[in-house]
Amino acid sequence: LLARAENQMNRQRTLFVILGLVWSLVAIGLATADSPAERFLQQVKAGGKLDAAQIASLEQELASSEAATVEAAVTSALFRLYPDYEAAVRASDDDDLQQARQLLGGLTGSEDRFLAADASFYLARTLMNHERFEDAKQLLDALNGPLVDFSTHRTIAQYYQGLAQAGLLQNDEAVKSFMEFLQFNAEAPERLRVSAWRQVQQIQAIKKGQM
Repeated sequence: LLARAENQMNRQRTLFVILGLVWSLVAIGLATADSPAERFLQQVKAGGKLDAAQIASLEQELASSEAATVEAAVTSALFRLYPDYEAAVRASDDDDLQQARQLLGGLTGSEDRFLAADASFYLARTLMNHERFEDAKQLLDALNGPLVDFSTHRTIAQYYQGLAQAGLLQNDEAVKSFMEFLQFNAEAPERLRVSAWRQVQQIQAIKKGQM
């Protein structure tokens, strides 16, 4: 009887382990299906503005494991959907603050939240390059808040948020942002992770020196 009871308990444990694994796989699948890239693809398909070949190309690029490829694919698709957007992003690439503000500023409030998020990122990037931390932080707060589910630039936006907070001497907030960046972005480029950790160390050294 004892042996039979033990076998039954072992079978139950095995069943629980299998169910746990199945649920984990389902959860991963749901998370992937609910990613900004996947939701963007569904919006594009429903919009009917891109042809079948363009959608197939976009779908392939969004399936990439490389974050940079996914980010570029979304931005390129937005170029096709909004022809004026390419010039706006080019202004950011050229680090032209005046042009970037003029061309991207109005798009950050677009009804298309994917366009709003993408434009907010590129404008924030340009503002950060010019150390306009206060203006950049407003956009980064949105990218890490209301627009987070529409942005494929989550990793770099969280890093930039820490930099902006540090630039504004919001040291406690900056440390929190950098630590969250390090905790949740293990696959981020090494240069960003090293920079974030050094920023934390510098802020803590400053705080220790003030005590």
